[in-house]
Amino acid sequence: LLVTHSNYSCFLAITEYHQQAVDLSSPFNQEWCTYYLNSGAVIDIDYFKHVNDTFGHTTGDRVIKIVADVIRERLRDSDVSCRWGGEEFAVYLHNTTGVDAITLAEELRILVQGRKIVEQGKTIRVTVSLGITTITHNDTPTSLFSRADSALYKAKQQGRNQVYVEFA
Repeated sequence: LLVTHSNYSCFLAITEYHQQAVDLSSPFNQEWCTYYLNSGAVIDIDYFKHVNDTFGHTTGDRVIKIVADVIRERLRDSDVSCRWGGEEFAVYLHNTTGVDAITLAEELRILVQGRKIVEQGKTIRVTVSLGITTITHNDTPTSLFSRADSALYKAKQQGRNQVYVEFA
């Protein structure tokens, strides 16, 4: 599922999906969550301002669309992704362990990096940084994505074009 509206719509879609996927007030689902983890990711296009400043906003929009297409093509029907704002995307990975989330994030990173974008006769090298975390039985969508966002910030601090994991 790809949500293409505002941050608030994105948050509502993820919240609703999260509540449908796992009602953590149920003892059964608390146990289920222990074995079948869900994960969250925040993805940011590296040096996106440079793309806009150099090639213009139309090209920037094209880059966002290409990254969104890569995300949509790679995710499963059970996952939820949406543009979180600017050049960021939020992803909820249903029934995905931390190890599987890291693998998927690396695949996304490599797929984006491999896309060739030519604009005004110049090749634009696009990369992404990703912050990953897994859900715990105490999490809300807000806490899940706050932790993923913190991991994203660390990926950017350590040089960009990488995946950083932050577990609770």
